[in-house]
Amino acid sequence: MKTRAFTIVEVMVVLAIGAVFLGIGIPAFRALMGYKERAPLEQAISDVEDICRKARIEAILGKQVMEVYLNDVEDVVALSTAPRAVMGMDLDTGVETRQAQPGEEKRRLELTADMEIIAPRDDEFDGELRLRFYPNGTAEAAEVRVSEATGAYRLAIDPVTGQTMVENEEDL
Repeated sequence: MKTRAFTIVEVMVVLAIGAVFLGIGIPAFRALMGYKERAPLEQAISDVEDICRKARIEAILGKQVMEVYLNDVEDVVALSTAPRAVMGMDLDTGVETRQAQPGEEKRRLELTADMEIIAPRDDEFDGELRLRFYPNGTAEAAEVRVSEATGAYRLAIDPVTGQTMVENEEDL
């Protein structure tokens, strides 16, 4: 009578396959659990970076100045066209003069984390910053910190290229 059993090679192959699945699954599970803790912070810095990138792209492609409004009191970020001067008729005098035309707001977000404008700041800073992106790809320099109890990120805008750079403060 012959008994059927697994050979040692078959058992080792099954164990190796199981080890591969565990090796892939455990780090992915840990990352998923850690992501839930940091999701609002990462979403907030991603939103600020996304609006700045969109402003730069729309300024270059649309050949018009775009403006990013940052408010660190209300933790609001907004994208709009920049106000501009146009010729118009003054209704009081009947004379054609330059008049300010307000910008058109395209996107507005309330952040889920705390935002602090680091630069530029002066004695008259009131918590608001209007950051301009120009059609030639340049921008005004700025630095913003987005934080929460779980950590913080810094976003800097290079004035020469208009590009954003994000750094995790844990890495600094």
